[in-house]
Amino acid sequence: MVKGKQTFDKKWIATETASDSISMADWIASKDLETREELLLQMDIEGGEYEILSNLSNSLLRRFRVIVLELHDLHLVRSETVLSSRIMPMVRKLSESFVTVHAHPNNCCEVVDLPEFGVTVPRILELTLIRKDRFVPPNARRSARVLLPHPKDVLWNVPIRRPRHLGLDWVGGQRPFISKLRIVFDYSRYYLFGRWRRRIPMTLLVLGRNLRRRGRRPAGPIRK
Repeated sequence: MVKGKQTFDKKWIATETASDSISMADWIASKDLETREELLLQMDIEGGEYEILSNLSNSLLRRFRVIVLELHDLHLVRSETVLSSRIMPMVRKLSESFVTVHAHPNNCCEVVDLPEFGVTVPRILELTLIRKDRFVPPNARRSARVLLPHPKDVLWNVPIRRPRHLGLDWVGGQRPFISKLRIVFDYSRYYLFGRWRRRIPMTLLVLGRNLRRRGRRPAGPIRK
């Protein structure tokens, strides 16, 4: 992060601006971004993403070239009311202008089996979407294989919990060898290094993390 290039507004993102909240349109306007059309949106708002994104105008939504999004409470899709009134409006809105290029389950929670849909879903799913005019479809030179998990996926969201991977029902066929290798690596790392963290008090983990960060700090000027 570059010093001086970050700002923070202590407000909720909402569909309308109020005393303690701000709409996406007003927030973008407040940052002097009105003339820019290649924005990147990263959103993790604990379930509020469905209402916010489904109510954005298409013109505003298309200003984002890339959207990195975390979807919450996906196990609730078995409720027809939640599916039709909360989740699908957002899915339809995003599908008009964006293509999903990657998916990664957050291992903080269990996966849920939904036999009525013939699929298992994570409670929390991380997605990367790219605007359709920026999407380059696979061709003879570029592999069309679905790499789930991807070799460059984050190692884990929660180190003390077992890895989670999307099942074959998400892949749509056989999993490529490189993805199988990644699964073996994830579980090996978890059983060798992750499980023991459960036995260590959190205070020691925080202390160790702080010491490591201190050790990575660049050395200051030498004082005579």
